[in-house]
Amino acid sequence: MSNSFTTPPTLADEVTVVAGQVIGEGAVTAMSDTANYLFAYGGTHNVLSQAWAEGQFTQQGTTYQPMVEYIIPVITLDHYDLHLHFIALGPGGIRSTLTIGSDIYTSETLSTGAGPHVIEQSVTVTSTPTANYATLSIEVKHTTGTPNHHEIRTLAAHWVAKASPLSAGVKLDPDSNAFTPFGLNRVGNDYPLSARWGVDMLENIETLRQRPMTYTTWSGVDNLFAAPTSASDPAPAVYLGVGDIEVLFSPVYVPHEAFDSGNNYTIKVWIKMVNISATYPSVSYTIMGQLITVTANGWSSHEINIRPDPDEEMSQLYNFSIYRAGLDNVDGSNWLNLVSLSKNPIDTPGRPWIQGLCIWGV
Repeated sequence: MSNSFTTPPTLADEVTVVAGQVIGEGAVTAMSDTANYLFAYGGTHNVLSQAWAEGQFTQQGTTYQPMVEYIIPVITLDHYDLHLHFIALGPGGIRSTLTIGSDIYTSETLSTGAGPHVIEQSVTVTSTPTANYATLSIEVKHTTGTPNHHEIRTLAAHWVAKASPLSAGVKLDPDSNAFTPFGLNRVGNDYPLSARWGVDMLENIETLRQRPMTYTTWSGVDNLFAAPTSASDPAPAVYLGVGDIEVLFSPVYVPHEAFDSGNNYTIKVWIKMVNISATYPSVSYTIMGQLITVTANGWSSHEINIRPDPDEEMSQLYNFSIYRAGLDNVDGSNWLNLVSLSKNPIDTPGRPWIQGLCIWGV
């Protein structure tokens, strides 16, 4: 069938596609099938995931309150269905709002009873995205019933993969990189191999390499019904602290092929700040060996380059080139500017803090 693919794809025999060897019958078909599959499924893993301990992420208010917020990548102009998963307890509602440029999309789910509730939501993008990222805000409220709050334990989201076959025509990502689907009925046995196939395959590979992958996502929990009154009062984290350095990171595999175009690999870092002011006009953090300076409140994006030198300890553990996607355990920037016992919102009000952190690779 035209532009179809199998799941999982049938990979080409590696013996038939190496330099100097005759391309075996069926290899081109398998490679085309794999390319179509990768367009449909690439980047459809979780774009965010976060969980909270019992009693942390709760809302007693009976009107919707924005509580967590993330920046997520828009992977293509054809992946338009964002699926969200929640585990919640208690009666209440969850409203998810996805903003891409000036376009706003929402989905709402109400639950009754004590639960636990497994909640599935879909946010459908109906207009062509005008940006390569989206803001996802989650609002929560309590409704009448027992217990007297609505609690979120787990949150995850992913773009839904495309089904076979892909629709006709060139596909674009938000940065206008093109992918041309392969008609499998034209690359089968007994058909001549056109030069156009090779050109399209090379272009498709470059486009697929630009597909963003989410490494680390975190949001503080805001707008609690009752805010903490002291530094020792139990409550969910609103801002990142020094203690998060050693736990909030992802071991990320970056293949050596990612460095083929140069000596560096680009990482996109999104930071949500509060309390940037005339008193504190900027603040700096070290992420993946690079110093990032933030000068504005709200979300800001930063590009950093990592060198082809992976984390030695984790690379030996996993037997791959593994990088640590998160805040570095360094003095001066992170130790100085993250929440700690001596520097916290209760005892040192007005200092800038990180309220959200999202890291992608491409």
